[in-house]
Parts: sequence; C-alpha cells; structure tokens
Amino acid sequence: QGAVEQLERAIELDSTFALAYFELSEMYHSMLGGIAQVDLRREYADKAWRHRERLGVKDRLRLEAWREQINDRIQEAVDIYREMLLRWPDDRDLMIELASKMFYYWHFEEGVDVSRKGIVLYPDEWQFVYYCLNCLGILGSCDDALEVLRSFAERHPGEARIWMGHAWIYLMMALPDSAEAASRRALELDADAERPQEYLAFCEYYRGNIHGAIDMTRLIDQRHVVLPGAKIEALTSIWFTPNLPWYYTESGRFEEALGCYDEARRYASTAHDENIIEVRRVELLLRLGRAPEALRSAQYILDNSTIEDSHNRAMRVKAMALVELDSLEAARAAFAAIVDTTDTFNRAHLFPNDRMLVALELAEGDHEAAIEILNEMERRGMPRVAGQYHIEWREALARAHRMAGRLNEAAAVHEKILREIRGHFLSHYDLGQIYEEMDRIADARLQYEAFLEAWADADEGL
Repeated sequence: QGAVEQLERAIELDSTFALAYFELSEMYHSMLGGIAQVDLRREYADKAWRHRERLGVKDRLRLEAWREQINDRIQEAVDIYREMLLRWPDDRDLMIELASKMFYYWHFEEGVDVSRKGIVLYPDEWQFVYYCLNCLGILGSCDDALEVLRSFAERHPGEARIWMGHAWIYLMMALPDSAEAASRRALELDADAERPQEYLAFCEYYRGNIHGAIDMTRLIDQRHVVLPGAKIEALTSIWFTPNLPWYYTESGRFEEALGCYDEARRYASTAHDENIIEVRRVELLLRLGRAPEALRSAQYILDNSTIEDSHNRAMRVKAMALVELDSLEAARAAFAAIVDTTDTFNRAHLFPNDRMLVALELAEGDHEAAIEILNEMERRGMPRVAGQYHIEWREALARAHRMAGRLNEAAAVHEKILREIRGHFLSHYDLGQIYEEMDRIADARLQYEAFLEAWADADEGL
C-alpha cells in the first residue's frame, strides 16, 4: 500500500510519468491476488500507453505485453515476451516473466525449457528453480525435479524453500513420509513458514488421518488472528492442496465445512473479501450436492459482483449446477458464454472449463467424448497436480468408465486413489457401488464398512 501511495503521488507531480502508471497497473492487479478491479487496472495501463514515448524500448514492449494480458489476449502477450527474449536472450526478468506465463497458463514443456536456460545463466535465482520443478512435477518428471532441487541445495544448503520444494514433489509422488521429513526440515530452517505446515496437514490426509489434517490446518488458521487477509485464506483456500472445508467434507461434516466461510466473513473488510468468500462457498455447495442452492447463490454473485474472477467462477458454478439439475440446454448456453470470454490461448488449457465440458458430455450420455477430454487433460498433466483438482479429475474418469459399463477401469481409478490418498473416503463408497455392480459382494461390504467408519462423525441425515 505504501508503494501505491508513493506512485500515485509521483503521477500527481508528473502526469506523463508512464513507468509509474505501468507499475500502478501491475500493483493493483497483484494487490488483489490477480482478481481484478479491471477498470482501475486498465485505466492505469492505458494512461501509461498514452505516454509510451517516455519509455525505453524494453519497457514499452513489456507494457504492450501487459495490456494484451489484462485484456485476455494471453497468446499475444506471450508472443511479445518470446520476441523480447530473442532481442535480449540473457535478460533475467524477461525469462522469469515468460517462465511464469508458461507455468500459469499450462504450457509446461516450454516452462521447463525457459527455466532451465535461466538456471544455467543465473544458478542462484530461485524463481527459475521454482517454475522448473513445478512444471517437471506436473509433467510427471519428478526425479528430474528432485535433481534440480538437489543442485540448488548444494549452493544454498540453508534455504527452507528447497525443502518446501522437495515436500511438494514428494506429495506429487504420493510419498507422504518423505514429504513430512522435507516439511519438518523446512520448518527447522524457517519456523514461521506456513507452506510446510500446510504440507504436514496434507500428509495426514494422504495417510487417511483426517482428524490430524483438520487439527494441523486449524493450527495454521489460529496463527492469523490479527491478519484478516491471511485468516480468510487459511479458512477458505490453500492453493493446490485441500483446504479446511475440503477436509471437513471428506468426513461428512458438511455443516462445519460451510461454517468455515461464515467464520471467514467475520474478517472480511472489503468487497473483494466478501466476493471471494462467497464464491468459494458456492463452489463447495455444488460439491455437496446442493445444486439448487448453488445455482441461486451463483446467480446472485453474477447480478451483484463487479470482481472479474468472482464473476467467472460464478459462471462456471452456474453451468455445473444446471448440468446437475438436468437443464442441459441452459448449461450449454452458459458454457458457451464462458468460452466466448476466454482467450484462445487459455481455451484449451483451463481445467475448470474442461471439467464443465466433461460434465456436459456425461449428462448427455457421450461417455467416449468425456473420456477423450479427460485423456487430453491427462496429457497436459492434470492428474499429477497434487491436491483436490486431480482428485476431481479422477472422480470424473471413474464416473465416465462406470457409465460406459467399463467397471474394471472404473474400479481401478478408485483403487489407485485409495492407494495414494487414503483420506479420500468417498472413493470407498464409490468403489463399494462398483464392486456391487460387479457382483463382488464381499469386497463391496468391506468398502462400505470402511466408508461408514470414516464417516462415524458425519452430519445426521447423510
């Protein structure tokens, strides 16, 4: 906030200060976690562009790429960065920017290439290691990712981030004991680091100790009593790893899961906070099978939110809820509206859109089309993203196989989930149903018993 105030003071003194306008545009984007007061972000970018003659060539191209990005023309933005790297092939900041774009927009192979070049030129720059190991992990090259980390560790043995990276990769490999050891090593080096503590909770989830996962996540949550923004994040979302509502949901404690969002609201101080809490609550309602309530709440967000990301996520919930309610024509229309607002670079790479399309194909009975989409998602790395996203991908794959009558394949998906993630108790229930359809009654009984034991504290009536 202090930097923003100083930059705004600078443009009061010089209304043609293009670089200050540019930096303000980027700051307003990052201050909201990329979630967007679009008008303000674009206003400053446009003012910078009007005075672009005051920028150097490199900053002018960076601004051009930035304007393309915030107008959802990601392909054009990336092309500009590629052009810039041809002109300045050893520019560290440009390489980091392109590596981040490749990672966040799911072009992992190029993300690895750019990051590896950066590591050669700048072996002490953590950003290149970060993007390289994440891209490699999602591509399934976890041994290569560990080698990148080991090489960096030789130069920086006291860096806690190295061990956080190890923990992340070990979780992708479904090795919770190794992930726990790496997380504890990270905490020895940085006792205040939050991510290793999140990973420790995740390890307990992998082992099937859902109470331990909840208790560990609550400890993280309790540390943020005086930090409202961090408190909200701890209560509602931990990116790429299951969050507290997810853990409660796994054990059938739906009301406690929803209660996390009520608790988070007590710390909301801005419209942005309120919107992100509500949209995450609505996403959970959909997962809990409350499609009518999710649809009503999603429509309320669409009618009242001015925040871009909340609006987009509410559109996806609306489409998915319409599928669940068997309003397929309306769901197709909602899906088409989402695609129309997604740039071509992202259209084939955003998992939420893929998930909607799979749900539509299954609802319309086209199991083979759904499986084809799921297989393409696998090629792009989705099943290797540690966390709830890849669980949802596997659930959809099992459902598609089951609806197509391929019970052995459906069973194999849930068996693999339970080998890797013992805390995903709903797989016991689904597997019990599949075994029953296969006339494997004794095996079905064992799965139902395991499920009921896991849901011993579940809400009444479920």
